[in-house]
Amino acid sequence: HGVLGGSLNIPNSNRNVITGNVIAYVVNLGGEDNVFEGNEARSRVVVAGARNLVQGNSMIGKLTLGGTYNTAKGNTFSPSGIGLAGSHNTVEGNTISTTGSAVSMYGTSSHTIKDNTISGNQGISVIYSGQETITGNKIAVAGSGISLWGSCCGTIISGNQITGGSSGIELNYYSQNNTV
Repeated sequence: HGVLGGSLNIPNSNRNVITGNVIAYVVNLGGEDNVFEGNEARSRVVVAGARNLVQGNSMIGKLTLGGTYNTAKGNTFSPSGIGLAGSHNTVEGNTISTTGSAVSMYGTSSHTIKDNTISGNQGISVIYSGQETITGNKIAVAGSGISLWGSCCGTIISGNQITGGSSGIELNYYSQNNTV
C-alpha cells in the first residue's frame, strides 16, 4: 500500500495482489492470475497475460486490456476509457465518462462488454473485430452509442439502453452477419 511515484512493472509474474496504491505513471501487468484492485491509477494501465482481474479502481489513464480471459470490473474511468486487444476479455459493471471512445477494439474477437454505464463523447467502437457480445449497457453520449466498422461478423448487440447522440447503433462499411 502506498504512493508509487514511478511506474509499476509486473511483466511475467503470477498470482500477485496489487491493492490500495496511488500510481502516478504507467502500470504494466502481465503474467497470470494477478489482481489489481482498489488503486488510483493516474496514467495508462496495460494488462496482458491471462486471467488477470482489474477491479474497483479509479482510473484516469486509459486501460488496455489485452491477452486472454482478463476482466475489468467495477472500475471508474475518467476522462479515458478502455481499449481491447487479444480475445475473450470481459468489461463488466464499469462507469466510464470519457472525452473519446469509452470502449474501443480493433482487430479483436470474442470480448464481452456488459452492464457498463457510459457517458461522454463516443460509446462502444468495434473496428475490424468479430464475435463480440455487447449487452445490458447504459450509454448516454454525444456521438454514436455503438458503432461497428469493417467485417464485424458474428457480433451480438442486445439489451442496451442508448440515449442522446447522433445515432444509437451504426453498422458501417461492410459490417455483416451480426445480430442486433
